Amino acid sequence: MSQHRHQGAPDAAGNGAQRPTRFSGNRTSDDARPGELDGLLGTGPVFTHAVRGYDRLQVDDYVAWAETELHVLRRENDHLLSRYAAASAELQNARRRLAQLVRERQSLPTPEDAAAMVQRAEADAERIRDEARTEAEARLAKVADMRQAVTALREQAREEAAALVGAARREAEELRRRTAAEQERATAEIAARAEEERVAVEAELAALRAQRDQARESLHRLGTQIGDALQLVAGALPDDAALSGGAELPDEVPVLAERREAAREEADGRTGEDAAPADGAAGVTELHGTGRGTVAAAS
Repeated sequence: MSQHRHQGAPDAAGNGAQRPTRFSGNRTSDDARPGELDGLLGTGPVFTHAVRGYDRLQVDDYVAWAETELHVLRRENDHLLSRYAAASAELQNARRRLAQLVRERQSLPTPEDAAAMVQRAEADAERIRDEARTEAEARLAKVADMRQAVTALREQAREEAAALVGAARREAEELRRRTAAEQERATAEIAARAEEERVAVEAELAALRAQRDQARESLHRLGTQIGDALQLVAGALPDDAALSGGAELPDEVPVLAERREAAREEADGRTGEDAAPADGAAGVTELHGTGRGTVAAAS
């Protein structure tokens, strides 16, 4: 750092020579000598005394120097402040890293911590195994219950199906029995009706047979009567008239023939289409033929 000196007051000899005046703080030091150690090491401004005050040039130089020094000091101060801020930031980072390292160091397990961790892990594993075993047993029990429920439902369904099949079979058997009974009843009714009809037809046939027999008997009697009458008539005719054939038959002969025809028609009406009237008619014809033969023979 440069030192500024100002021309001091005249010396004690009065020779008019000026000696420099040294400032120490806000005071002057008149005992300073050029080349002395205090003058070399001192930091205060040194101005030379003048008769009428201080040297203006020296004062301006000092002011310029002071401003320059102040500017330099400010720059150095700013630089120091920036370095201080950077150092503070680095210190904070170092402290954070140190705290993190301490925490990491504290978080690192010690052998005791490792043993405790192993014990906790074993306890957790045992707890998990117990929970898994309990859950598995619960699920197995649930599955067993579900299997029993399914078996019970299957048995119930089988029983219900068997009951339904039995009921259906019983109903079918009852329906079959009812159908058989109804069929048997219907068959019995039909048989009874047929039997009644058969009995009625047989009774009617018996009545018709009786009528036929009665008619046949009547025709037989009538034929007999007619035959007898014809024989009587044939016996009553003269022989010459019968031989010559010129004599006429009595009036009773046509009447008897008409009666015979009426009796035959009556017999046919009573017996219908029965074969008996034919037999009767044949008998009558035979009788009539016999009568004619008798008459012819008699004649």
